[in-house]
Amino acid sequence: TSALLTARNMENKNAKTKTAFATPYTSCSAKFPIYAVLGGAFFGANNVFVILGLYVLGLATAVFVSWLGEKTFLKSGGQSFILEFPPYLAPSVKRIGSVLGSNTKDFLLRVGSIIVATNVVVWVLANFSFAFRYVGGQGESILQTLGRVLGFVFVPLGFSSWGIVSALMAGLVAKEVVLSSVYMFSGVVEGDTNLLLSALTNPASPVYFSSTAAVLSFLVFCLLYFPCLSSVSVLAKEIGVKQTAIGCAVQFVVAYVVAFVVYRLALIGFFNALLLICAVAILTAGVVLVQKAIKNKYGCKGCPKCNGKCKK
Repeated sequence: TSALLTARNMENKNAKTKTAFATPYTSCSAKFPIYAVLGGAFFGANNVFVILGLYVLGLATAVFVSWLGEKTFLKSGGQSFILEFPPYLAPSVKRIGSVLGSNTKDFLLRVGSIIVATNVVVWVLANFSFAFRYVGGQGESILQTLGRVLGFVFVPLGFSSWGIVSALMAGLVAKEVVLSSVYMFSGVVEGDTNLLLSALTNPASPVYFSSTAAVLSFLVFCLLYFPCLSSVSVLAKEIGVKQTAIGCAVQFVVAYVVAFVVYRLALIGFFNALLLICAVAILTAGVVLVQKAIKNKYGCKGCPKCNGKCKK
């Protein structure tokens, strides 16, 4: 949310919109517990490489979306930026303590209250039916119904259990709630990784993953899908409701496509996926080289009379 506010200093409207579009793709601190816990349960010590890869993927996606916007409908052209730095002074210990205390208090009050309130709402939705009758795991709850209805959308990504889909829906409020929802639906006490892994690999569990490829796909989708409500509200205020709706729709499509590609590559194995990527890169480079050769041989030579616009 704070990173999105930096876009307001840009004078060019397209540059401001493009920056606001690209920022949510980078991973925030709220998503790190999801990577750490779920990735740690499935990948163990190798999870450090998974987390690093997720951060790199988020940055690469943000750069690609920004580049694509510059080449299509958000051309901003050359930008000039002048920033004057104030004189640097060593802060006092009292000032450091005051700032840390204020920020910590603000974080606990704002984020903590959101997590508690959202967990209460999620608990109500998970334990009551649409007739507002308490089911307590003995019947179809509101979240279970919604998760089952929307589960088919995520089948190509490798995960479709109602608990996982419901956790993603709860994550629209705040990404911190995704992990707490997974714990709640699995019935596991937070911090018990072994029991969580057993629950996540149990086909009868509401939060079932069929393979490590499905977990990797889920982590990628969590990285790239809709920002939380606070970020959406900031986007709407800075670039408008229409542009925010377009950005969220594009972000969902990008998250879905990237997660699908990662899932399919993970299913065929790391080595085979690497060979496939190299083959696609070589094929793409070959097509580009052939296109350039044809253009150089048969295309316009850029004579002074036509200024490179005639067709030979």
